[in-house]
Amino acid sequence: MAELPSSNRDLLAAVGRYWDTRSEGYAEQVDREQQENAFAAYREAFEGIAPAARVLDVGCGPGFFATELAKAGFAVTALDYSDGMLEKARQRAAACGVAVDFVQGDAEHLPFETGSFALVCSRNVLWNLPHPEAALAEWLRVLAPGGRLVCFDGNHYRWLFDERYRQVHQDWEKTVNHVFLGVSTTPIDTIARDLPLGARQRPEWDTATLEKLGAECVQSRVLGVTATQDGQELTQSFVVTAQKPF
Repeated sequence: MAELPSSNRDLLAAVGRYWDTRSEGYAEQVDREQQENAFAAYREAFEGIAPAARVLDVGCGPGFFATELAKAGFAVTALDYSDGMLEKARQRAAACGVAVDFVQGDAEHLPFETGSFALVCSRNVLWNLPHPEAALAEWLRVLAPGGRLVCFDGNHYRWLFDERYRQVHQDWEKTVNHVFLGVSTTPIDTIARDLPLGARQRPEWDTATLEKLGAECVQSRVLGVTATQDGQELTQSFVVTAQKPF
């Protein structure tokens, strides 16, 4: 693996430290999601993947996708940069009685062989990354030919760069289920100004980038919107799917 420039290592480390501090609250959030069967809203994106297929959950956090996919019978590998998140994910897998291979690593530089997985998935990960196009290229690389990429994400920090989003930001925040446990968001709010995807309109950026990288069957679906006072509908959350060519 090539050595990262020091500036990138510093940014990655800062993101990792923030999510370490959020791991307990995020784990409580996922507890609630699992109690409420929230995975049902995501299940459609995973239909058609062969039983027992190898799948990779990139940026697994406290293990929401990892444990749900393991319960569905897939052979799951889950990667996160945050040690705190991985610890919560291991605890969740043990409590659910499922086997997951947890790996500490960088989503932009995956420690896996080319063509290793039938499915690569992520949830609210890509916006965190300093080089999201490189990450998507890596995620496609580790897919087997014909494998599926599934990315759930949102325009989480578009409000820093777009006045329309800034005006509705507080209203949107009232609708989300984040659990902070007193942890300030100031560090990640500051970091987000140096991350590229806050300034990009998504999922348009995602679909164009995946097509540029040679992915096939690229599709996006808006999952959540917020309306401005003059009636404009702003995309907040979405899912993007794609296939690696045979």
